[in-house]
Amino acid sequence: MLFRLTLIYILCVVCSAARAEHFKLGIPSDDLDYFGPQIAVIKIALEHARGDHTLEKVVFDTPTLRAIRDLETGATDFDMFIAGYDPDKEKRFRQLYVPLTRGLLGMRVFAIKRENQPLFTGLDTLRQLSGKISVTSANAWTDTRILQAAGFKVHTAETENLWSMLANNRVEAFPRAVHEIATEIQFARDQFSDHDLVPEQSLLLVYPFDYFLYLRKADTRRQIILQTGFTNAYRSGALDRHFQSLLDRLENTDQLGLKSRKVIELPVADLSLAMKKIPEHYWLKLD
Repeated sequence: MLFRLTLIYILCVVCSAARAEHFKLGIPSDDLDYFGPQIAVIKIALEHARGDHTLEKVVFDTPTLRAIRDLETGATDFDMFIAGYDPDKEKRFRQLYVPLTRGLLGMRVFAIKRENQPLFTGLDTLRQLSGKISVTSANAWTDTRILQAAGFKVHTAETENLWSMLANNRVEAFPRAVHEIATEIQFARDQFSDHDLVPEQSLLLVYPFDYFLYLRKADTRRQIILQTGFTNAYRSGALDRHFQSLLDRLENTDQLGLKSRKVIELPVADLSLAMKKIPEHYWLKLD
């Protein structure tokens, strides 16, 4: 009897271990704090996947593009990374088609100088807006291509110089994601205390864009585990509750008034068929 119980216990341990997977998420050292919300969503998905899976953050100091190239060849200590949607990465890696902020990254409010708010009066269409307002965006960001394709005059710069472009009147606006703008403006105010930087009050840019997880092409096992976890987390309501609490904070704390803003949609021409087939309930709706 004791032998049978021992054997059953060993089999249970072996089966449990076989179902468990250790995930190593590569994060640039400069972005360790920035990716906190996305990591929280990944953890929720793993909690809803079958098996005792674990997540480890692997911080790297090498240039991001080099680290990503190394991942392709298996020469890294991590097996996946987070990045904004990029057709090139989609081809080179196995992309998990679950937007990690439910599209909040593609919902943009302009950061402006308070004195420039009247410039936005009566701008109700993309053509009117892009014809009158110049914006800044980083050289390597996918957003830059989207804004340029939409007709905006985009003044590019290195990431660390973007707020300076706005503060020093090189542009009228700097589009920031709705879940980031309050924190970023506060940080910019500390740097440019003599400039009254605020969120623009009337408009909301929207385009299908977000952060996604990318794994090596051959890593189907981790992809299946993550996809199953996300599916279960949405079915259980766990992720809906998570994002609703985030929306409540945006409305009550950041006071952006998202639902009362005029929505201006931007086209994204290079979306793949797989991106277009992402289930609608994976994208956040404000109405």
